[in-house]
Amino acid sequence: MGNEPLNTILVGSEELVAAWCAHAGRAADVLAFTDADANAAYEAILKRRPRVVILDQMVASTSRGAALVDCVRGESSLAGVEIRMLSPESAAALTSQHGQMPAGALVALAHPMQIRMVRRAVRVKMPGGVEAIVDGRPVQLIDLSIHGAQVLSWEILKPNQKIRITLDAQSGIRFQAAVAWATFELPRATDPHYRAGMEFCDADPGRVQQFYSRLTVQQ
Repeated sequence: MGNEPLNTILVGSEELVAAWCAHAGRAADVLAFTDADANAAYEAILKRRPRVVILDQMVASTSRGAALVDCVRGESSLAGVEIRMLSPESAAALTSQHGQMPAGALVALAHPMQIRMVRRAVRVKMPGGVEAIVDGRPVQLIDLSIHGAQVLSWEILKPNQKIRITLDAQSGIRFQAAVAWATFELPRATDPHYRAGMEFCDADPGRVQQFYSRLTVQQ
């Protein structure tokens, strides 16, 4: 079913996904992923471009869920994808449901995500050629906020991997981070690489903001 039209992708807890699969069986127009598979969910969203992405509210409140939302909203090719939230009450209603449930009913249970919930901070697109250092190796900075970054890496990066990142060695902007999601890409024009989203752990927000403000002013 790799290229068939896809209506919805659901990302939720193991209990929620199990409940949905029990009600929907093998519904061709819905793909369901647990929060532990957020990386696979993002790959499916990029490849299949569903009409709707539904997130369990409990998942959306985690750093992994926030990173997934951030990536979908930040990818221009996914501008037409609607993100909806499944409240704890709606999730409970789904898990207690008996009988079959069509995709339309699942979408109706979820409500549109408010814009203010999309990002916790402004994500700034970096000028071409800006690099950072991750565990001693260079990566290309795609975008940056005080909470995280998207990078291209020619070394393997895996979800949940703990890393050390240096934004500016001369200024000493170094801190711990974690890989929130990662996907392997095989573009035609460049070498194979990993695209990854990083969640900062102990970064100084003021110094990070100064770093990207300086770069954007120089453009």
